[in-house]
Amino acid sequence: MSKRLYPSGSEKRKKTAHQKELIEKLPKLESYFTKRETSISSHQLTNPPPDESCRPQITVSSKSLYSTLTSINLGKDIESLESDNAVCDRLCDEKATTSLTSPTTIIVSVEPQQFSDPEHIISHDPAYYFHENLTETNREMLICKGPAYFQNKDYDFSESSRTYKEANGNKSITRYFNKALFIRKLKNNESVERKWLLYSPSKKSVFCFSCCLFNSSDINLCSPSGCNDWKHINSIILSHENSSAHGQSMMTYLARSKVVGRVDTDLLSQHKKEVNYWRNVLERIVAVIKFLASRGLPFRGDNEIVGSPNNGNYLGCVELLSEFDPLLANHLKTFRNPGKGNISYLSANTCNEFIDVMGKQVLKEIVNEVKLAKYFSISVDSTPDLSHVDQLTFIIRYVKDCVPVERFLKFIPIKEHKSEYLAETILSFLEKYDIPIKDCRGQSYDNASNMSGKYTGVQARIKDKCEFATFVPCAGHSLNLVGVHAAGCVLEATKFFDIIQKLYNFFSGSTYRWNKLTEHLGSKKVVKSLSQTRWSARADAVSALHKGHKQIIEALMSIANDSEQPRETRDEALSVSRKIINLEFMILTEIWSFILERIDKTNQRIKKYNATRKIEQFVIDVNRM
Repeated sequence: MSKRLYPSGSEKRKKTAHQKELIEKLPKLESYFTKRETSISSHQLTNPPPDESCRPQITVSSKSLYSTLTSINLGKDIESLESDNAVCDRLCDEKATTSLTSPTTIIVSVEPQQFSDPEHIISHDPAYYFHENLTETNREMLICKGPAYFQNKDYDFSESSRTYKEANGNKSITRYFNKALFIRKLKNNESVERKWLLYSPSKKSVFCFSCCLFNSSDINLCSPSGCNDWKHINSIILSHENSSAHGQSMMTYLARSKVVGRVDTDLLSQHKKEVNYWRNVLERIVAVIKFLASRGLPFRGDNEIVGSPNNGNYLGCVELLSEFDPLLANHLKTFRNPGKGNISYLSANTCNEFIDVMGKQVLKEIVNEVKLAKYFSISVDSTPDLSHVDQLTFIIRYVKDCVPVERFLKFIPIKEHKSEYLAETILSFLEKYDIPIKDCRGQSYDNASNMSGKYTGVQARIKDKCEFATFVPCAGHSLNLVGVHAAGCVLEATKFFDIIQKLYNFFSGSTYRWNKLTEHLGSKKVVKSLSQTRWSARADAVSALHKGHKQIIEALMSIANDSEQPRETRDEALSVSRKIINLEFMILTEIWSFILERIDKTNQRIKKYNATRKIEQFVIDVNRM
């Protein structure tokens, strides 16, 4: 009998059970965020910062912890680790303090001195970084930042006061750190800036930048607590800067701050070149996005393929710039259509992110202007969009430089149109952006009962919160309602507009009839359809009928006498012609032409002023960023 060449079922089950047992013994991912909640062990700083609240905090989701922490360079070889578990283990043990605040959110408190990138926002207080266990990574970060970043020249030095007793012991005197100590007066009356001298707001003492980095022999200006002997500070600083140890540390700092001659010169040069390249690309991308956004132009096309004629305005503008910009042309040649997961900054996601950032910045600027102006008025109205989401348009009006300014703030999705709900939405929006409702001096809505109701409308509820918020009905809505009710209460006027709409429907129902109309009208306006939303738009329809009345009748009679046309068409043309020849109809045409012309001019003037102000201010806001 031959020997078995594969494991039996029993052996497979034992092997599976053994593997399962090993897996169960492995630590779970959650343990890295619960058991190590406050442990930094031996890697914790020996001299922690005086104020823990000054440490930068980064809020990330647990799923994106690895990518987020990698991007801020918390470890030298963090990207070489093989798994997310190992990364979390290393970070929790050595680099950060993590605490679980929710099932999906982790607050990572990072030590300020762990940022090696000089562009990261870190504290200006030198006391956070100068301690006995200063690492080479932290030293490199401080050199990149330079001493000017930590000098705190404009700080309020009154907090550094110390009281000294006079020699006789009967009188005491209070001394402070003097800003003049940052300048050294030479014997030839020249002034030299002491760039190495740093002031710590937390310790209320001074440090020597170069000596704290490379020489700790001077206990006065290099100790972790610094020097705060303001009575003898002039002699201490003068003695320190004339010492050989200070001169040696300054020479070491100057040598280290130079890129030339360093071991990693080529690596730094390559890194800087890469950073500058992507920064220049982003400058061009942002310029295109600002141009399109400030003019309200669409970004997308049928596709997002570089080189396609249907890729939209965004990629089209980028391609146009690339014809005159070698850098952008090379970028498109190298990174065009890279596919998902590759960085090119040409995707729709990049557009959306920049638009979102710009929108938030514009909104922030408007809110700041409103707070500076103090008093304001509001105007809101709702309309559904193409996705059938009802949106509340929020507009605010205030005075800037003695000129009234009207700004659109935001579209707010709403679920219903009850006055109580709408009033609560308005108040919540103002509270969210810290705009006090007590400073509201006006409110304007349409004439719907839920908005303009005297007792339970939105205007009444807002007035309960601020008695000075005077309600002013919207001029456009009021003008529209005047026309609607003026015509609706007269039967002859209703029939008049029905005939005008029927006339338009007759000619627009066939290309042959429309061509006949245009032949007879020549350069005059063709008939228009009535607008159901804007009453003033009916002025175009009545004006076209008034100016081309004779030619329209001729076109109708021509169609009525055309034997090649169907009987129904000829009868309808004859019927319409008889109605518009009627004397009563002609008189109504004259009257309504005069009335609607004045209404339309009034409406156009209202719209023109508001639209011009909105566009001008929006362009100014976008270009200001």
